[in-house]
Amino acid sequence: MRTLKITCNHGWTAEALRTYERTLQTVRHRHRVMAVRLVM
Repeated sequence: MRTLKITCNHGWTAEALRTYERTLQTVRHRHRVMAVRLVM
């Protein structure tokens, strides 16, 4: 099975995604951002 690889992060860093994740109110969106951050 192949692993997921982020090829273009659009200027986001893992730290910036973490702070953005904390501002989200919807749990579903928070989980999506967390998944992307963990892959990075």
